[in-house]
Amino acid sequence: MTVFLDPQNDYAFKCIFGDERKPEILMSFLNSTLGFSGEQHIDEIRLLNSFQAPYIMGTKETIVDVRCRDHGGHEYIVEMQVLPKDYFDKRILYYATKSYSMQLDRGEGYSRLRRVIFLGVLGFSFSKNPDYMAQHTVRDVQSNERILHDLEFNFIELPKFNKKEHELTSLSDKWIYFLQHAGDCKKVPEVFANDADIVAAFEVLRECNWSKEELRLYDNIDMRRMDTFAELEYARKTGEAEGRAIGEAEGKAEGKAEGKAEGKAEGEKMGIEMGMEKGRLAERCELVRKLMAQNIDLAIIAKATSLSIEKLQALQLQKESFE
Repeated sequence: MTVFLDPQNDYAFKCIFGDERKPEILMSFLNSTLGFSGEQHIDEIRLLNSFQAPYIMGTKETIVDVRCRDHGGHEYIVEMQVLPKDYFDKRILYYATKSYSMQLDRGEGYSRLRRVIFLGVLGFSFSKNPDYMAQHTVRDVQSNERILHDLEFNFIELPKFNKKEHELTSLSDKWIYFLQHAGDCKKVPEVFANDADIVAAFEVLRECNWSKEELRLYDNIDMRRMDTFAELEYARKTGEAEGRAIGEAEGKAEGKAEGKAEGKAEGEKMGIEMGMEKGRLAERCELVRKLMAQNIDLAIIAKATSLSIEKLQALQLQKESFE
């Protein structure tokens, strides 16, 4: 039986779109999802080393970058982000502006700067746009005029994509469907028969083509993702239960029906927030533990977890737990 791996797994995503031997797969994905044609169409691409994240064996979170540059010098950052993360908005701004500023060496003129385009494939809803694809640029608030062209942010929000196989008409929709459902397929669907690059992507995901070491890396990342899901679900349930208890206690103390209702609602809200915070702290605690076990520099851990170096030093010396 044919088994295809999940393209939303960070390592699998990297293998599909970050293989310098198969640049046509990444070009097809970018051209279709970004709507490029004519002069914008990408017909040549060069993969770049990512300065934002370590090699896959030292992966510290659920994000793996694919960075590349087209024939015109424009840079692209492509990321698969399964779960929401603290300060995700700030992080992608940092990535894009870092790529932009690093184009110049000392003494070079601004005319050498080229566009940086971010494309995030997200396993969660990130924007208020009801569409599954959103594009963000820098524009004038009143006139909508766009005079700052060099930074662009695009998001594919997978939960908002609900098309069935028979409804796929554009290549863009086919790529998004592939990212959602390839791991569930037993064979390459007929709808992709004429799309050579997507068929090639399916071949990358065919389990029998992977070595034991590659499968080990894949499974390791998949288990981390499952653990994170479980932690968040536990935090949510715990928060809801604590919230109900707090709300009922406050409501009874008020001695009035309306006070009870208000207290319960406020308590539930407070409890859910507490639960979510517990989930985030638990995730950071696990991340710090793993990074310290690998003797990663504290400055790098601080940037990855948003914790101060002083706090990390205290954890390292005293072996204390997060509270």
